[in-house]
Order: sequence, then C-alpha cells, then structure tokens
Amino acid sequence: MTESNFPPPPRRRFSRRLALALVLAVAGLVVGIVGVVKVLGYETFDYDRTTMAATMPASGKAIVSPVPPSALHRGDIVVFDLSAYPGGKASGPTMKRVIGVGGDTVACCEAGTRLTINGKAVTEDYVRPAGYADQSFSVKVPEGTVFVAGDQRDSSDDSRTYATAASSGGIPLGKISGVVVGTGSIFSAQALDPTKAFTAAGLPGTPVRDTGYRTGSWFMIGGLAVFVVALIAALVVRSSGRRRTAGEDPPAR
Repeated sequence: MTESNFPPPPRRRFSRRLALALVLAVAGLVVGIVGVVKVLGYETFDYDRTTMAATMPASGKAIVSPVPPSALHRGDIVVFDLSAYPGGKASGPTMKRVIGVGGDTVACCEAGTRLTINGKAVTEDYVRPAGYADQSFSVKVPEGTVFVAGDQRDSSDDSRTYATAASSGGIPLGKISGVVVGTGSIFSAQALDPTKAFTAAGLPGTPVRDTGYRTGSWFMIGGLAVFVVALIAALVVRSSGRRRTAGEDPPAR
C-alpha cells in the first residue's frame, strides 16, 4: 500500500465547551485581580478605642480609605500620626473625628453642651459625656488643616488641648493617612455609618461613606472561584476530548 492509500488523519473537532470554559477562566481571573487591587487600596489600623469608645466597637481594627485631603468633611473619623500635634513630641497612629475644617470658627459650648461651628450649634449625639462646658475654647481653624476631637471628650487629648498654640490645634492635611470607613477585617467588615450631626446643623459637606472594600472582596473571592472552577472544567473537557479522539483513530497496520 502506497503512502497515498493511507486514510487522512482525523480532524480535530472544535470544542465549544472548552472554549467557553477558557473564556470563563480568563474572565474570572481578571475579575479576581481587579478585586485584589481594590482591596489592597485600603489599610487596616489596630486602634485603642479609649478616646473613641462612644462610637467605635471593641473589635480593635479599623478599615481606612485613602481619601484625598480635599474630600475630607466635618464628621469624618481620620487617622493621622501623633507628631502632627504642636511640638511633635509623640509619634504613632491615632484616630479622631473632624469637627472643623479650614476657615471654620469652632467654639465650645452653646448651652453648656454643644459645639458651635461658624455660629451654628451642632448636636453630637455620639459624644460622651454629653456636656463638656469645662473645656471652653474658640478658634479659627487655619486653612490646610482640620480641627479634631475624640468622641469620648473627657479622656481625649486632641486639637482642643492645643487650641492656644500658633496652629490653633489644627492637624495638617498632609499628616492624615485616610478616613475610617469600617471596622473588622476586610472580609468580615462592618460599614461605619457617617454622622449627620453637622449637615443637620446646616453645615455643608457629607462625611465619607465608602464600602469599596466589600465590593473588592466580593470581586476577589468570586472571580478567583470562577477561575478555579472554569479551569478545572477546561482540563476535564480537554482530557475527555483526547480520549474520544484516541478512540476514533484507526488501528495501526
């Protein structure tokens, strides 16, 4: 039998199932990578809740969003280094609530219990104790800084302590690393609801609410799960296709 008499080799069949599995695997991998990148954009901060005990749960871990300084508003809980205070004698991260932004006149206290911002009384129902008239002050917050205070007002060393300094107790925006937007770990986080105390007083600027860490974790877990399942499916389809092709080959002569 001449070479030309041998039957042609069988054509490989296009497998739609294999193609679909590969497309799903690639899509899952891309979504998973997007989720990883998004999650890595957040930081976690182990905090001492003493000065924020009125607000922060006892989990001891906060999720910090790297919000640009221009996006900070009254009511945000920010993380910054203690060296930002006048004198810079201490160091290490801490968190406080922004109660005044650059240009604000912050004073204490109207009716013995409430801050006034630009003459408008603010009812901070998260503050403990409710009244702190013994810490009276009145400052104009320098531009490029924010005036901060702990929610546990009777045990917090904050901007009020340095209100008579040249900086009026303001924390430079460049010293702020981000805004606390949740508590717990990235994968079991509880969103932190922003306060409405300042907007209710007629002051502009809604505090930051960011749940992107949740979306990122869902993307990461879901995308990688799809990638693994689709990759396994592709290997199974390819393997079964090879066995089927081998069974169709003519016996050797």
